[in-house]
Amino acid sequence: MNMAEQTNLTPMQIKQDALNNDLSKIDPALMVILGEKKERFLKTSWLAIRDNPTLLNCDRMSLLGAIVKSAELGLELNTPLGLAYIIPYKGEATLQIGYKGMLNLAYRSPKIAVFEAEVVYVGDEFYYEKGLNPVLKHIPSGKQGEIMCVYAICRLVNGFSTFVVMTKPEVEQIRVRAKTQKIWGEHYEMMAKKTVLKRLVKYIPAEAELSTAVELDSRFE
Repeated sequence: MNMAEQTNLTPMQIKQDALNNDLSKIDPALMVILGEKKERFLKTSWLAIRDNPTLLNCDRMSLLGAIVKSAELGLELNTPLGLAYIIPYKGEATLQIGYKGMLNLAYRSPKIAVFEAEVVYVGDEFYYEKGLNPVLKHIPSGKQGEIMCVYAICRLVNGFSTFVVMTKPEVEQIRVRAKTQKIWGEHYEMMAKKTVLKRLVKYIPAEAELSTAVELDSRFE
């Protein structure tokens, strides 16, 4: 693009062109990471930026870094699947893993048979014990109301199982520290379930990708 053409562009279009130029420089790396999935990944990344143009005002290296990291994890950005998102925060573009993204990464492991989280509402029948013979029992009432707690369970293919329970006050301690209150406000239950899944990861033989995702996402807390 020559100088005359560039002067006719809006500031946002200039930023888009600059980002596109930077993406072209890392295209070979994305090809190595993604292979034939590269074009679809780049398309969804651009759609994420189009839907949230504030990202173009973020530090360029942080935006590129978030895109590359999501590619390394194999999680498409800002799609209806809810796998991962790029969130602008104080001039930085930060990768945040979605609840379904955590599940996606967990089930890539050949060791994990069950990995999930549930919300317990006031009125549900809920009971658990820790110790040498742990027990967890949850019978939903069928009515969603006030949240009492959330829990996450994991069972490995070798039969080992474990779980983590977090009370509503414990979840709230995480929420109030979160950098993006808007997401919690719009998707409280999903965020609560993701929070307890992240705590459970500490107690299971997680693959490197899942551990990396938890570490990245915890930077939002």
